[in-house]
Amino acid sequence: MESLKRLLFLTPNALVALTIITWLAVALERLRKRQAPKWFWVELVAVSLLLPLLWAGWPHWGLVRYLPHLIFRTSNLYLHVAIIQLPAVLALPAVFVYRRSPGYLLSGAGGIYLLLFGVIMLFYNGGLIG
Repeated sequence: MESLKRLLFLTPNALVALTIITWLAVALERLRKRQAPKWFWVELVAVSLLLPLLWAGWPHWGLVRYLPHLIFRTSNLYLHVAIIQLPAVLALPAVFVYRRSPGYLLSGAGGIYLLLFGVIMLFYNGGLIG
């Protein structure tokens, strides 16, 4: 049970922390005079602006309290799950847009989030998927 609590804490916070690290890595690349493509900037800004959607999926565990609260209510479980996956899904193609460390970081953030969320869906409360 303790490992499940750690997983529930780690999942949304991993995406947020790695997105912040990506911003720092892009700033470092900028200082090294390497210009990131405009589509990578669009993707990074979109992922960052959609991070408050994580509030909608993780309010019961008191996580991601440092994000602004976004009012989001739906009775459709599948729509709810799809909406809280949106920032991670948008982060995945970053490596194809910018093949440097910030692109790998952002894609890794999305991949880690989706992997951990899948594990939670499989094993939490007897498995929501299976």
